[in-house]
Amino acid sequence: MRPTNSLFVGGPVCGHEADFLRRLYADLEPAGALILANFHANRQQIDFVVVTESRAALIELKRLPTPIFGGLNGDWKVEGPSGKRIPYPGRNPWQQALDQKYALSDEMRRYESSAKGAGSRRRFFTEFDAYVCIDPKIHPRSDVIRKNNKVSVRSSADVLKVLRSAGTAGSSSWTRARWSRFATEHLSLKPVTLDEAIDPKVYVAVNVIRSYNSRVESIVGFNLPPLLPVKAERDSHTLVDMILADGNHLVVGPSGSAKTFHLHHIA
Repeated sequence: MRPTNSLFVGGPVCGHEADFLRRLYADLEPAGALILANFHANRQQIDFVVVTESRAALIELKRLPTPIFGGLNGDWKVEGPSGKRIPYPGRNPWQQALDQKYALSDEMRRYESSAKGAGSRRRFFTEFDAYVCIDPKIHPRSDVIRKNNKVSVRSSADVLKVLRSAGTAGSSSWTRARWSRFATEHLSLKPVTLDEAIDPKVYVAVNVIRSYNSRVESIVGFNLPPLLPVKAERDSHTLVDMILADGNHLVVGPSGSAKTFHLHHIA
């Protein structure tokens, strides 16, 4: 069977993040990957986590088309329209990704502890890579920290290339199934299609339908008691068969005569 992507989100993404997710999804689809998008871990907002057969990676996405300047500490700067360096409007992206890496590790440890019923001291941050992903690419005039054993700063094409490659560096001891359970059971993420993830209108519409179906299921149920057997001396057709036949029907009877029970079977 051909591998497929699985996608879990805390909420839909839009704009630049939606464009990147569309590319990420298409790029990884031939091999199949697990993608977590737009969620919080220990109060840290995380853009993406990608799990493949050989590795797991956290991605902090930044759209920075101009030259960038910065290191592990201190504020970053970008080249403005005039050619002068101006402060980057946000936190140091490297520190931001590092905080997210530790936050995700803490949530993984909590999940494992709850599953085993005992505290865990495992350092999960050693089991997945972390990237500041510069999209579309790091400008050649940039002077920015690149490779680092905690967080690497790379162009989006380089990140996608790493995710497609085989290898064990940064791979997680968790299986894909365990990551999926972690996403739904601990992070409360929803499994969605790509269209739901990148279009808030589709996301809302599908959730309205799911909510409606859930309400119907709670009323109708799937494990109804069976219909009573038809006695031989009576008409061989049950009330349900009669109502499902052509024409309009009015079901009349006193309280407790199983009107709703039969309507549930019809539904």
